[in-house]
Amino acid sequence: MINTYTRTYDAKGKDVNKLDIVIRYEKGGWSYMTGRESQRGYYFSVTPYEQSGMWRTYRAFSGSKTCVLPCGRQSKKRFEEACSMIDDLTARYLPAWLEESGVELVNGEYAESYEER
Repeated sequence: MINTYTRTYDAKGKDVNKLDIVIRYEKGGWSYMTGRESQRGYYFSVTPYEQSGMWRTYRAFSGSKTCVLPCGRQSKKRFEEACSMIDDLTARYLPAWLEESGVELVNGEYAESYEER
């Protein structure tokens, strides 16, 4: 089942030249990084990185994610519902994240991809 939808933007900032906006299903559970339990469901995330050839370099603690559609298990219907929310979520969360992180989008164009994990 396809459970990840990604939009990749060109960006510029300190150690950043790409930005992924992703809708993905996560199983939830205990997070050793935060010391909290996370919900099971579909998440919206913003992930900056530097791409050089085939290599990607991520900065620790530089992105963000939020559960936008809690659900007990993944399904095609729920995935499509979460993906239909991406434009509204991007308009809601991305401007504040860009300002806080000091990252700029080069243009508004993006490449999109779907994948299974």
